Amino acid sequence: MKKMIVFFIFIVLLFTISFFNSNSISFADCEKVVVISGERYDELTEDIIQNGKEFYHVLTGENIDFFKNSISKFNYKGLSLYFNKNHNLQHFNKVFSTTFSNKGKVDNYDIYYGYFNGYRDFKIIDGKRINMQLVKTESNWIVGFPMILTGF
Repeated sequence: MKKMIVFFIFIVLLFTISFFNSNSISFADCEKVVVISGERYDELTEDIIQNGKEFYHVLTGENIDFFKNSISKFNYKGLSLYFNKNHNLQHFNKVFSTTFSNKGKVDNYDIYYGYFNGYRDFKIIDGKRINMQLVKTESNWIVGFPMILTGF
């Protein structure tokens, strides 16, 4: 009986820890999301751009909330999240529980890479797990999972 009680307490603790330590992608303060998929999802938005076999679903406002609340039903290849340019690098380190590393420049933009537990895929680069990319442009910050697939 004692083993059963200990097991039950363990399960409750495990559930509580996993509930409060959510690994989901944070869409807080996100102004725009672009969902890159091999399928067309008309229920996401009316603003869909097709490029070859890929569909770019541009989400704003309530469409971001809809996607966030039903993310598991969509099969996507990548996400690009657009944030206000007034944030700083430390903000993204905190929001995504990572430390971004600067790995170079592209078109005079600093490119940062990090690893986020809440995203299912990753690559090993220089011995580190990498599954997200961050860049600050003149108008915003873009976070890409697994990388920025929309350009900047």
